[in-house]
Amino acid sequence: MLELSSFQLELFDPAVAWGDLSMLGPQVACLVNVTPNHLDRHPNMAAYTAAKLNLLRQMPAGAAVVLGADDAVTGALLGNGGDRGKSARLAAWGLVDLINATRQELVKRGIQMTPFSREQRLEEGAWLDGERLFYNGEWFAQRQDLKLRGEHNISNVLAAAAISGAAGANISAMGEVATTFSGVPHRLEVVAEAGGVTWINDSIATSPERAIAGLRSFGRDGGTLILLAGGKDKNLPWDAFAETVLERVDLLIGFGQAGPMIVETVQERARFRQQRAPNSAVVQRLDEAVELAARAATPGTIVLLAPGGTSYDAYKDFEERGEHFRALVRNVVMSIP
Repeated sequence: MLELSSFQLELFDPAVAWGDLSMLGPQVACLVNVTPNHLDRHPNMAAYTAAKLNLLRQMPAGAAVVLGADDAVTGALLGNGGDRGKSARLAAWGLVDLINATRQELVKRGIQMTPFSREQRLEEGAWLDGERLFYNGEWFAQRQDLKLRGEHNISNVLAAAAISGAAGANISAMGEVATTFSGVPHRLEVVAEAGGVTWINDSIATSPERAIAGLRSFGRDGGTLILLAGGKDKNLPWDAFAETVLERVDLLIGFGQAGPMIVETVQERARFRQQRAPNSAVVQRLDEAVELAARAATPGTIVLLAPGGTSYDAYKDFEERGEHFRALVRNVVMSIP
């Protein structure tokens, strides 16, 4: 299994690559979704999407690609008409011709397109139906038995089932992994539970879209939610993030280069909606954010690091940021009587 970023996939274009690419295409590929990201690097969504679609350029005839049926871009590759909102989004991003041409090329080369969906029942591929997860008509897991938190992780499990099925895995193996895998560091990782406060490290959330997924993993059940957001922005839209913060967050602490912008965006959205914004604060560094969260937290509080920005204003990568958060939280927990 190899995960490739748009930066790497830019080089899968024969016009810019050094050497022959014909032997580099995967037998099984997956595009979970294509949402705004890295727009500080790519000039627009069309360029970003074109880089992502380079993954499919060199796939050999008869290979398989797994595509998210619920996403506007990957759903269109499957030939889904989509709702009016998704179609309008594709047109606004200038993607209609690119997607149509890519789909035609995949069909021409006999690439098997396998869908997965959390929102609709399918005839093939992987999908959620009620409380059960299915692959090609057989259920392999129940939602309640998954150890991963959040609706987005149901989509991820379905994608993994479709990928492994395309690679030859059986239903039994899919079910065993789906119900035993508990995640990896920096992805909604519970760092500590002490004094009635739960500290969660989602440093991997380097875009507003990922931060939204993390926030939506926690219901409004009466507990207090403190969000630590910041880092370095990638010229991405923050409106949907602001809406989610207004719905779910009790205290927003902005840190790093993007911290002031994030807090101001949320406050502006609250003024537009004519509703009260969550309590907010801006600090410079992550250690200051953790210290402030520790002072504000009471029993029943969740403190979530879901930055929405990259780590490059202060760290070499999201992992270093997440490890620093862990260390900071350990110091806080050790000081609890």
